[in-house]
Amino acid sequence: MDKIDCIDTKIINRERVNALQTTFKETASSTVLDIGQIVLRNPALAGTEEKISSLLNLVEPVIYWATSPLVIEDNKLTLQGKGGPIFESAYLTAGLKGTKSATLAAITIGKNLPNHSSLCMERGEFWEGVVADILGSEAIELLADIFFKDLANKFEPQELYPTLRYSPGYGDWPLKDQSQIIGFLKTEPTVVSNESFMLEPVKSITALTGWSEKPVSKKYPTGNKSKGLCMNGQTCSNCRTWACKK
Repeated sequence: MDKIDCIDTKIINRERVNALQTTFKETASSTVLDIGQIVLRNPALAGTEEKISSLLNLVEPVIYWATSPLVIEDNKLTLQGKGGPIFESAYLTAGLKGTKSATLAAITIGKNLPNHSSLCMERGEFWEGVVADILGSEAIELLADIFFKDLANKFEPQELYPTLRYSPGYGDWPLKDQSQIIGFLKTEPTVVSNESFMLEPVKSITALTGWSEKPVSKKYPTGNKSKGLCMNGQTCSNCRTWACKK
């Protein structure tokens, strides 16, 4: 698979972080995040556009990513290459069925906006603190969507099509695998996984998308505990599949 660039027009700096594999760190401008799209994603932010414009100055997008061949055996997915991670998840392997490669990413908007939100709450400036917190949540998801959409556009001429985006903590993909991803992509100290396997800065995510030689289903795998697709209540609050209700 050819090397491709990410969000080209907004890249400030790109560097290879591991000479032994195609792993990149990209620092982007916050201008990649469109205020209109943010408000559209969360109408609760309508009327705060001027404040959002100011708060976006605190956003420092950084993306670590690598695209690697993969092998799926039963419920185990292995990204090939030196030190490639191994993920065991029926949910993930079902979603990437038929793919032969995947892009793994760790994405953050930095620590400044979350820190500002916390400081506002401590000072009793609750409105701005809440706006900053909501903005951070929407900004990181939008940044991830932009990144993977741009990858899809660049892979399309190679007749490679994306699966949906998957992250640890959904379905039966355990949250602890975030530490594997952080190690593989060498994101420290910019993004770290703490002892509870939560990411710091808090407005950060890890994600994986597979690439198929033909268009794939845009539905998340569903099932129930007997089919191995969930952790029986451990991830319900954030589950996008509602597998237990299918």
